[in-house]
Amino acid sequence: MNSTENYMEISEIIFETNDQEVVVRGNTQQGNLSFNSETIITHSQLNQLINQLCQMNSAFEIENYLKSERMHYGETLFTAAFPEGLNAKINIHELTHFSGVRQIRA
Repeated sequence: MNSTENYMEISEIIFETNDQEVVVRGNTQQGNLSFNSETIITHSQLNQLINQLCQMNSAFEIENYLKSERMHYGETLFTAAFPEGLNAKINIHELTHFSGVRQIRA
């Protein structure tokens, strides 16, 4: 995924308190191809992603979309689902510029 024409329309973000990985679900567009996928990113990349969403949506606050659920052993599962009206189409190249991501095609 080294092309600058790779975008993902994010539908959901999922992560746990004691896990280093963040799962980002959405529709990936690579040139003329479009497919549902999951991308695994780091928490640093999550911060970059949230910054992109804030730049594209003036009133965006992650707290409005983030839900938490207590799990076993005192951990917390966080999920953020984004509605269709939100501009959540991010440039994947900006996330992978300094470190890679793992992508799972469905």
